[in-house]
Amino acid sequence: TFARSIPSSSSSIIVDINSSTAVEFTGECHVHGWMSHRFQSTNPTSIKSARDESFRLVARARQFSSFLLMVGQMSGPGKFKPTDAIIVQNKDEVMIPLLLEEIPSAKDFKDSISSLSPEQKEFAMVVRNLQLESSIFCLCVVQLKPQLEKLLRLPKDALKKEIQLFQDLMELFLEYQVPSDLVTYDGPADASLPDKLDAVKSYVKDVQESIASLKKKQLDHAEQVTDMKLAQDAALPFAQPSAFLMMEDSMALGAAAPTPKSALKVSARNNELAGAKADTRVARKSMSKKAAPHPALSSPGPRQFQQQQQQQQQSPPVHIRPTLFEGSNPNTMKSTSKEEQNLLTNQPDQQLSDSYDVIMSLPKKLDETFEKFDTDNVLCSTKITTRKDWTRTRQANLLSNATTMQLTANDVSKETSKAFDLLDAISRSGSLPISSSSFHVVVATTHRFEHSLMATVIKENLNPIDQMERSFVLMACAIHGDGEAAAANMLETSSFERLQRVYPNLLIANEETNDEQQ
Repeated sequence: TFARSIPSSSSSIIVDINSSTAVEFTGECHVHGWMSHRFQSTNPTSIKSARDESFRLVARARQFSSFLLMVGQMSGPGKFKPTDAIIVQNKDEVMIPLLLEEIPSAKDFKDSISSLSPEQKEFAMVVRNLQLESSIFCLCVVQLKPQLEKLLRLPKDALKKEIQLFQDLMELFLEYQVPSDLVTYDGPADASLPDKLDAVKSYVKDVQESIASLKKKQLDHAEQVTDMKLAQDAALPFAQPSAFLMMEDSMALGAAAPTPKSALKVSARNNELAGAKADTRVARKSMSKKAAPHPALSSPGPRQFQQQQQQQQQSPPVHIRPTLFEGSNPNTMKSTSKEEQNLLTNQPDQQLSDSYDVIMSLPKKLDETFEKFDTDNVLCSTKITTRKDWTRTRQANLLSNATTMQLTANDVSKETSKAFDLLDAISRSGSLPISSSSFHVVVATTHRFEHSLMATVIKENLNPIDQMERSFVLMACAIHGDGEAAAANMLETSSFERLQRVYPNLLIANEETNDEQQ
């Protein structure tokens, strides 16, 4: 592979995580050129399947560390369209299978459209340009600790040794979708680092206590509902109020006497209302008696249901206070950075540099270079895509062994949604750019050998190493630029002299290009 770095000051990537949120990435950017090779075989199907299985993208994290990985393609200059994403943390190992799809070379394409009409050729050229643009494979790595420090307004490396605090923050963001304003430091900017950390820890503790309190109230409410349901189910088979008692009660109350069929409906409706509005303390008190009477004798009659309804209407209702968001007022949060205040008013879409225009035109540049210097027509652009059957090795806790599981397409979709939710939280819905990221662009090319390895060496009397080195020189010149990285500057003296004897036209063309630029 060949790599070229783009300065972070001249690069900016925009990622649309949903229809209303766009996140800006201002981290470092690298362009990689990947040269693959393929020998012909008598069974092309088996070779293709083995070749697809042989390439994988492996992501591994250390204990107490985590990062976010996104894979996808470039949708335009400075636009990244992620197709899948996953959070890798605490010794996770994720293996993503890669698929390689070869695009016909420029010479093969021109031969195939030579007999078409001008309109058909124009359409075919547009389709080929789209194919070449889709061959740009991208992956983005976001380091979570530095971005959390920026999000919480903490100094650099403040969370480097705060392992428990980092784990608690990740749990709040991933499991409970807590807004970042609840745990962001909002004190004086000139405070010491221990004071800032103590403030953030207190915010995290308050949120955790609020979540625990809400969990306890929900569990108590669920137990009360279950107790009431059991009490009603136990009393229903033994004591069912008859239609005639309902008629007497309704006549005593001054209402019209219902028919027996309607009386059963009124009885069922009264039972539902009584079960829904009964006081939970009455149910718990009745369940705690040592010697409960027979259910037929203790079942409430219609008059008792009416009395209970009147008592419930007079008693004040019980309210559960939502304490999760108490103790924080987003309106009182003050930004200590002028850069953040400007980002709140400006849109993330800004004028991009010409670096990404060069990246978008790189596949076409490679195609033109191969058409000019690849006289054997063995080089072709290759499109990289990911399969949906991922593999993840995870250790549940420090005392257990690591287990490997297959992630289906549904599992990958869930992991992608979880990663995008975290990305939305650590970027404040796109208002805070992510600088702790590294963006990698991969452009792949395949060198196709017409025969097998033994047939190429013995039958064709060719040295495959020399041909591969020529392909490497072509790709390196396209990645780094003809004028900035000539073949003579990239190769050692002995290799340059050997290639000059084998492929004189290639090196002469590079020297002529350099003379024209000078």
